[in-house]
Amino acid sequence: QEPAQGISPLPSRPRALPMIVTVARLSSEKRVDACLNVHARLCRSGIDVHWHVLGDGPERNRLMRLRRRLGLDHRFHLEGFRDNPRAWMHNADLMVLASVSEGCPTVVLESLAEGTPVIATAVNGVPEWLTDGVNGHILADAGENLFRTLRRVLTDPDALASLRRGVGHGRVPDPQAILQNFEAALVSGPPTTGSKVSILIPTWNQERFVVHAVESALAQDYPELEVVVCDDASTDRTQCVLERFRSDPRFRYERRTARLGRLGNYRRAVQHDACGDWVLMLDGDDHLIDTTFVRS
Repeated sequence: QEPAQGISPLPSRPRALPMIVTVARLSSEKRVDACLNVHARLCRSGIDVHWHVLGDGPERNRLMRLRRRLGLDHRFHLEGFRDNPRAWMHNADLMVLASVSEGCPTVVLESLAEGTPVIATAVNGVPEWLTDGVNGHILADAGENLFRTLRRVLTDPDALASLRRGVGHGRVPDPQAILQNFEAALVSGPPTTGSKVSILIPTWNQERFVVHAVESALAQDYPELEVVVCDDASTDRTQCVLERFRSDPRFRYERRTARLGRLGNYRRAVQHDACGDWVLMLDGDDHLIDTTFVRS
């Protein structure tokens, strides 16, 4: 297996080819395989780019085989986990997010904070942070739409320049300030004995993942616990798949009557849904892997 570290140094300008960065876990819902297929189509169209993917996960070996089959070993770089993703974003021409599901796509904010426009699928949070055609593009899917958008932007220097000028003038005029507010709100250290902890699970149309999130939350060994799913008016089967947890007294399901959006749902969750002294936010497509996480 290709080593996760040291595959290639951090690219810096000037360089001969455009650079795309994707920051994502290598799991099926992140659709890195779709990025590979789009990259192959770009090459067949005569458009040559370097595409760097920062992250690791269970799909790595499959992606390596697909990359080899498409002949992209020297253009599509699986860089593994990197502790400086924003430096890569800063050096990139574009950041691409191809996910089919996101809880809080912070990488979009980070890219905008580095002055790099974003092309992303219309997953949770993206429409609140991108203004289509201004500081990036919002896509219905990571297939044909992604290919056509990248082909247009990469072959038109004026289009790319316009997006770069638009960063900071879309719906998030100061992404750096938002990130600083997020960081300032973090509190470190375990809860004190006897404190109640609310694990809040904001979700929207994540029926494929939210059950795993709830299971991992209820598996925590901390005794004073509540797990609250904060459903932002999902139109899929989210409510149905969560029925299995109704009998657990630690579980609660809160459904919005109308969609509030990612930020609005987070805000209502914290201000109205949490009964605990401490709050842990767990996005609907994430899960906890350590049953002692809350206690420790």
